[in-house]
Amino acid sequence: MTVAYKNLDYDTTEDLLTKYLAEKERNTYARTYLVFLSKFIATYNTMNTYNKTLLDTLINNREALIKNVTIVLPDSGTNLMKQLNLVKTEAEWKARE
Repeated sequence: MTVAYKNLDYDTTEDLLTKYLAEKERNTYARTYLVFLSKFIATYNTMNTYNKTLLDTLINNREALIKNVTIVLPDSGTNLMKQLNLVKTEAEWKARE
């Protein structure tokens, strides 16, 4: 483009400038799309992690959900509940089977 401009070849300069602007527009679109995709992937990963936790919770508390019971964790913590065998870890729950 610089050479065409220096040689006063206005038609070539205009043609090259038009092509440059079209490529610049495609580049801007591609960069914007990549930013969008990276944000989408981050959101997807966040939601996937949340859904995994939610699904794990629902599966491990299926019986309580079916019976429509409410589980109350006291402010004092779960130590006494653990001693009374009211609270189990997932590993303890699966080991009983």
